[in-house]
Amino acid sequence: EELAYGLLILFGVWALRRKDFLICMMLSGGILLQVGISQLLKHLFVRLRPIEVLDGTRVLGPSLHHLSFPSGHTVFAFTVAGILFFRFRIAGWVLFLWASQVALARVYMGAHFLSDVVVGAILGLGVAFMSVAITKQLKDTALKW
Repeated sequence: EELAYGLLILFGVWALRRKDFLICMMLSGGILLQVGISQLLKHLFVRLRPIEVLDGTRVLGPSLHHLSFPSGHTVFAFTVAGILFFRFRIAGWVLFLWASQVALARVYMGAHFLSDVVVGAILGLGVAFMSVAITKQLKDTALKW
């Protein structure tokens, strides 16, 4: 998780140096939006993690005991991949592979149910689409001034 945030910060610095403010706006808006929506859904659905409801569940890594649905890691990964796919097609495909591995790892590690990550992926793609659309609308409005 820390590696993903670190790489995202490096990418943001690179984009700013290129004066690619559009992608910086999309990523910033998308990440803020996905955090808010994920947390809202977690508190609306109050779904427990597999370790809390299934006997004999083994967890790889730290045993988490807070809300499970949707998978925040998956929402984040698919939001970033979707936004970057819009701007950089080849890198976007690579990031979709990474996002899929994040989702599968969350299930394999015992941190989430499959439905947590499937909904997380759909939600992340939706947030990416909204972020791109809103940013493009803001850009078009600003150009008319």
